[in-house]
Amino acid sequence: MRAPKRTITVLCFVLIGCAPAAALRPASQSAIAAPVPQDAAVPEALLSGRDPRFPTDRYITGTGQGPTLAESRAHATADIGSQIQAQISSVLTSVESAQVDTASGRDAKSSSISKLHQELRQTTHFEPDGMVTVADSRVIHGVVYVLAVLDRAAAVSRYHAQAQKARQQLTSARDMQTSALGEAKLREAARLTVEIRALATELARALTLEQAVSGQALDPGAWSAVIAATEAQSELRRLAATIEVEICLQGAADFSEGEQLAATVTDQVASHGPTVRLCGRPSDRPRSMRIEGTVRGAFFHDANLSGVWLCQPSVDLTVSQAGKVLSRASLGGETARAAGPDRESAARAALAELARQSAAQLAELFGE
Repeated sequence: MRAPKRTITVLCFVLIGCAPAAALRPASQSAIAAPVPQDAAVPEALLSGRDPRFPTDRYITGTGQGPTLAESRAHATADIGSQIQAQISSVLTSVESAQVDTASGRDAKSSSISKLHQELRQTTHFEPDGMVTVADSRVIHGVVYVLAVLDRAAAVSRYHAQAQKARQQLTSARDMQTSALGEAKLREAARLTVEIRALATELARALTLEQAVSGQALDPGAWSAVIAATEAQSELRRLAATIEVEICLQGAADFSEGEQLAATVTDQVASHGPTVRLCGRPSDRPRSMRIEGTVRGAFFHDANLSGVWLCQPSVDLTVSQAGKVLSRASLGGETARAAGPDRESAARAALAELARQSAAQLAELFGE
């Protein structure tokens, strides 16, 4: 009985010793050791933005990549934005070329158009505002790739609606300005001129964006309302030229230096077109205006500044026409305080600042 048992034991050892080593590994260890499959190659559309599903005549596409979907989407949106921004620049160049013969020289109209072009280049920017969507995204080798698209037709529709609204408001403002000009209401006409300028800029910005995203050639006719709006400043100046302004500014009894402001304001008013006359001289012109005020001032020393004079002037300007007050403004005070080595130089410096403030006030009065 013992001999057969030895034979079976030896046979078992022989069989076990001959078994492959892999057969002895646990199943889980064998799975971990297996090679990890590599991700697929990046699709061309996620790199170049060219996708037959989104033809360029109907869509603007952009691509982006990054560690997260949010970052990749932001890069893709910025890609679309940079393309539109380049088109904005191209549209404005075309507009400027088309308008170069419309306004020439140094009149108010050409100046308005020039300022408009400058403002448009500085302030016209594409804002996604929900118009850019993600069309495709993949995670490849740990990087998120995104293809974003903008539907040209949808964007054009949005900007067209904005342009239409601005055009209607602009037409209304121009009608009201015409009425104010006819009644020689300079203050009201000036306020409307500022409004017209803002609406013309808003319309021009919407037209620029509309044509930039459309990919179509420039339509000069669409800009006719913008060009017409630049006449508003010229029309206001023509009204101003028919008005006579009486300057009644004097220095207070203890501040004779204030008389200098009257001469400065006289020049400032004249630069806007009206005829100017000194206070007290008779006039029978029905469209006359009156600017009056008393210039006050104080001199004092600063304890911390030896040998230095300080001057602080102020004036309450009142503008009236046909007995009706058009505007009041308190200028100067601490905002016009200036220093100098003597009384005269301190007053000169302070009055120069007061004059700068009056110039800004008068520019508003004349819509500039």
